[in-house]
Amino acid sequence: MEYLEFETPIKVLVDKIEQCKELGDQTQVDVTETCDKLKKKLEETKKEIYSQLTAWQRVQLSLHFRLYQCTDRRDLYGIAWRSSICRRQSHDRWDG
Repeated sequence: MEYLEFETPIKVLVDKIEQCKELGDQTQVDVTETCDKLKKKLEETKKEIYSQLTAWQRVQLSLHFRLYQCTDRRDLYGIAWRSSICRRQSHDRWDG
């Protein structure tokens, strides 16, 4: 997944969560508590970042390709924005 520049802290946390899961799978060590803490931190970071966007960052985010891959914008932003179904998938993006 590609991230915008201001989303770097989100990318870092997502990568750490993936590493945590992989480490748990490889070593058979229970890492659920650590992963849960990272997930909670991820949600807090998303709320903080997306609640303080500048006008330009909102434009960047609205034009980013991930917007067209989601089914519910609340999933993308991680905060309670107006629900909107994104019907533009890669195969039918410009079908009238």
